[in-house]
Amino acid sequence: MRATVHGRWLCRTFLLAVVLGLPARLRAQTPTDTTQKRVSYVVRAGTIATVAQKNCLPLWLAANRSGTIADRQSELSTYAGGSLTYRRNANLSLSGRLDAYLNNGFGDVFVQQGYLALQYKKWQVGAGRHAETVGDVQPGLSSGSLGISGNALPIPRVWVATSGYVPVPLTGGWMQFKGRYGHGLLGNDPYVRNAFLHEKSFYLRVGKEKWGIYGGGNHFAQWAGVHHRAGQLPNGISDYLHIVLAGRGGNGAIIEDETFDAANAPGNHLIAFDFGADLKAANGRFRLYTQSLFEKGSAPNAMVKDQSKGFKLLSPDRLAGAEWTGSAGPLRGVVLEFLSTRHQGGPEFFVGRDNYYNHSIYRTGWSYGGMTLGTPLFLNQARAAAYGFKPGTDQHIVSNRVMAGHLGIKGQLGPRAGWRTLATYTRHYGNYFNTATFSPAKTQSHLMQEFSGKLGAGVSLTAAAGYDFGDLYNNWGGQLGAAWTLPGSF
Repeated sequence: MRATVHGRWLCRTFLLAVVLGLPARLRAQTPTDTTQKRVSYVVRAGTIATVAQKNCLPLWLAANRSGTIADRQSELSTYAGGSLTYRRNANLSLSGRLDAYLNNGFGDVFVQQGYLALQYKKWQVGAGRHAETVGDVQPGLSSGSLGISGNALPIPRVWVATSGYVPVPLTGGWMQFKGRYGHGLLGNDPYVRNAFLHEKSFYLRVGKEKWGIYGGGNHFAQWAGVHHRAGQLPNGISDYLHIVLAGRGGNGAIIEDETFDAANAPGNHLIAFDFGADLKAANGRFRLYTQSLFEKGSAPNAMVKDQSKGFKLLSPDRLAGAEWTGSAGPLRGVVLEFLSTRHQGGPEFFVGRDNYYNHSIYRTGWSYGGMTLGTPLFLNQARAAAYGFKPGTDQHIVSNRVMAGHLGIKGQLGPRAGWRTLATYTRHYGNYFNTATFSPAKTQSHLMQEFSGKLGAGVSLTAAAGYDFGDLYNNWGGQLGAAWTLPGSF
């Protein structure tokens, strides 16, 4: 969201004052023991400077950072905020967080996180912007979940969810579940204003602490809102029920407009399935996982259009990964992933051509604030323009038929220093509407090396270098950040 001119200057002054003045406070105070205290808090502030050779950043210097880094040749992203938790007792607590950012050449002031959450045992009710990933991947090392990867600014919403897995009664602890249900506001999209987001998920895990297998799914739907030509889209109670059940809706809910398919039912649906297994060993935890993607619009034959049938659990389109996480030693985490989304049900209309993250009514597709909500490895219009590449389509996601291999590693250089490496190789095949443009396929590689260190008194520094190269473009860049945190309690 954008502020007024006076509001921008007030926020800029506040952010800069906090960033410049906080280190002195940090030197004068030491963290307070938070055990036995009902109220605990963390005040934080910092700035991140980025620069690149071309007019956009190497992918991993901007992607999967919850919308905090504007994808520009040079950028200074400054922030200030804090979080607070009130614990009534061992079972009940209330927490909140507020982080304000200033970026995009000092042109944008926005709340990146701002929420309140009430926690009772392992159940939570909350409202606001809350940065998170949806889908079982490891943030920071994964290429990104197919559902919500943490690539875009968090969507303002209300939700009820479990905090991790909850034991299923009468199973002796052998079965656990987790889930969420929420409603969000998508704001001023250039094609559909004030659309809604419906989200829900459910996972079931079988096993104990040392091992387990799990499976589940996430359902997301963009719906309602005011279309820039067709006007108000279906937004009634019955329409909401169709959205929740991923149904087609009645004839009265069909969108009639010359600019898109008259057989298109309301809502842009996306369903991501997760399956995996984990094993705890003496030196860490191992996990194998896979995600598959389904978009409403596929159907069993060309005579039945726009229905959620054939969930394609065995589809060749999927993210498959292996992960190891350790708690000691110089190596702390390794993630190896393979992504393939070339098939999409095949080239036949309605039966196939799922066209992941694109939609004919919600033209910016599965994105928010101009950034893709799911995997950042898909190529959108903004990236294509930055590359100087003509994508051969006006759809928001230029290339969603992708094959990629990805490696993420992190470790410690000592008690105060750490590092992280990301390396990704992609082959882009476009989408089924611009195949000729991506024939032969375009290859692209994305590299990033990051180092971080703690200087004491809550001060930490981060430095990173990124390099992208391939058929689309060549670009290098760097990033330097400083952060200050002040924990306490009363």
